[in-house]
Amino acid sequence: MPTAEPLRRVFPEAVLIRESGLATPEDARTALRAGFDAVLIGEALMRSPDPRGFLFRILTDLRTEVP
Repeated sequence: MPTAEPLRRVFPEAVLIRESGLATPEDARTALRAGFDAVLIGEALMRSPDPRGFLFRILTDLRTEVP
């Protein structure tokens, strides 16, 4: 998975959003650990048979990362 470092050097004040290839809570967590400020999980959410549950799992998982 790409890191945000090259973009951060060029655009230090930008909000960096990882927009592609994310389908699981682990994908989101990995992107945030790689320096991105936010993630977009559109396709995986829309394809989920339970979008509400999917989003709940993503948010719950990411909240465990907050100190």
